[in-house]
Amino acid sequence: HQDNHPVVVTSRYPLTLVQALGGKELSHGGVHAQVEVNGEKIDLVGFHTYPHAYERGLTDKAEQIASRRRYDGEKMRTEEMKIFMERTILNKKFRKQKNWLIMGDTNCLSPLDDRFFGHGADSPLYWGHRYILENTPCIDIVKKYCCPQQRDVMIPSIQWERRIDIIYASPSMMERVVKVETPKDEFTTSIKEPGLRHHKRSSDHLPVIVDFRME
Repeated sequence: HQDNHPVVVTSRYPLTLVQALGGKELSHGGVHAQVEVNGEKIDLVGFHTYPHAYERGLTDKAEQIASRRRYDGEKMRTEEMKIFMERTILNKKFRKQKNWLIMGDTNCLSPLDDRFFGHGADSPLYWGHRYILENTPCIDIVKKYCCPQQRDVMIPSIQWERRIDIIYASPSMMERVVKVETPKDEFTTSIKEPGLRHHKRSSDHLPVIVDFRME
């Protein structure tokens, strides 16, 4: 709990906090926990990145616009993801760990969805996810499971056509995936409170649910 956007992991299985992922270089921070299921340990990394397109701390509108044009928000998100990965799956301390699930509200788009946006693979809008895809063994679960034989589809994770809540898995965990869904129904669809930023009934984000078979 670094600010007013805490990151939480809950579990029905034995759960151990490995490390809090915080610090002044991170906006909301994250958590690295380990859960044991049927004798196997799974490392869980959850995080929430900086949400704005402009540099952190700017309040002047003109400065925000100039910062947005420099892609300063994307630079910060990419640096945050780099920090999260370097402290966890890329940390030599955990090199013996093979079961990883890395997830969060990334506040940015994935190059794997470029067909729907057409920004081009090298777009700054994809910098954050490109770092994970190019520097870790992780696989985008939703994309891999929902797009067999290159049948590309968009599975929004928020109330409009954007997928910014992503779950990555190490190959050993990807092999155990049995079901993936992002349900949008009466309960998960939020109602915006008139005149307020808050949402009634649920979140402006949708749940991303993945079932694994651990035997």
